[in-house]
Amino acid sequence: MALRAQPGTEAATLAYLRERELVSAAYYEATLPLTLQDGRAVEAVTYIIDPDHVQYCGGLDLEEQARIIAQAIGGRGPNSEYLYNTASHLEHLGIPDAELHWLADRVRGLTDNGLA
Repeated sequence: MALRAQPGTEAATLAYLRERELVSAAYYEATLPLTLQDGRAVEAVTYIIDPDHVQYCGGLDLEEQARIIAQAIGGRGPNSEYLYNTASHLEHLGIPDAELHWLADRVRGLTDNGLA
């Protein structure tokens, strides 16, 4: 997913993204080539997880991820809300992600049933 800053807001937008995404050293910033849907090639600022970072947990199965997300609350609110918003936006954009959809459904089930 690519975001475009309005002309004149680039510096403020980048500062906001850095504050949001670089909370810890779990992610790093990289500028990479990106091809847009219309075929244009642009340079994009990206945030990439560091698989060697202690916070990286890419080996967790989906059920364990759901249990963690259902209970976790970060500085910007419940992780479940972030998950729901992300899944909803991807669906709205026509970007299918079966695992994310499953996670959102499972986390809702856990929280709705008081299991979180």
